[in-house]
Amino acid sequence: MTLEEYRKEKGLSYYNLGLELGIQGVQNPGTSVQRWCLTAKVKRFPDPEMVQKILEVTENKVTIKDLYDSWWNKKV
Repeated sequence: MTLEEYRKEKGLSYYNLGLELGIQGVQNPGTSVQRWCLTAKVKRFPDPEMVQKILEVTENKVTIKDLYDSWWNKKV
């Protein structure tokens, strides 16, 4: 399951998923999550600490392989 599929399944906005992942402060939670969901103009792969947090929050519904495969397939 991709992070975008997980977000939609849970009915979360990008911002609220970012808050669940513990993003706060200077960084915009919504923008960061949208980049990791690969729906923003700029696509990014999360850093190792955030990958671990994504695995925990999604209870392994989104796996490292899911994150990597979706990122790899979206790379231009």
